[in-house]
Amino acid sequence: MIAFEVPGPPATQGSHRVRHVRRGPKRGRAVVVADNPGLYSYRAAVAALAQAARRGAGVSDPFEGPVRLVVTFTLAPPKTVRRALPSVRPDLDKLLRAVSDALSGVLYRDDGQVVQIAAWKVYGATPATRIALEAL
Repeated sequence: MIAFEVPGPPATQGSHRVRHVRRGPKRGRAVVVADNPGLYSYRAAVAALAQAARRGAGVSDPFEGPVRLVVTFTLAPPKTVRRALPSVRPDLDKLLRAVSDALSGVLYRDDGQVVQIAAWKVYGATPATRIALEAL
């Protein structure tokens, strides 16, 4: 099993948007950009910490077979909390998509290898993402 924590608020991976370049040498071309500007730095942090955790666990290559992914997203509570669980945005599936894509090629070859997922959103004093991956 490989387990690690990514400090900071988690980012979502939603849809991409197409923007058209209006100025410069690439004028008139379409560029695909993510909805969330913090997504790329979050995915890079997840991938870097996953690679360090993999090396620390003595695993040289990404897993080949089926894997189980367990993720806990700790979110900062709003100023007035009226619910025990964060049943509001960000969406759990979009948070998972960002983590799953960041781990692809690092802890496993392809995210199609993930056959079991357990995921939670919780409130906590320090926002973070706790990730554990186990070969089945």
